[in-house]
Amino acid sequence: MNSYIRLEITNQIMNCRNFLLACNQAAYKDDGKLDKQEKKQLEKLEKVTRKYVKELEKVTKE
Repeated sequence: MNSYIRLEITNQIMNCRNFLLACNQAAYKDDGKLDKQEKKQLEKLEKVTRKYVKELEKVTKE
């Protein structure tokens, strides 16, 4: 694989992890705790983001 493409994929994976952390922090910012709806939204975001990261990692292994 082209080393520049590999680097971009690695950067995207890191961005995904930062995105999840930022969403988690944002959920706590308004009132300092998670309510049911926020927790459900975070779980969905984490699920789809992890799936995306998994697919990116597959591409790097080809």
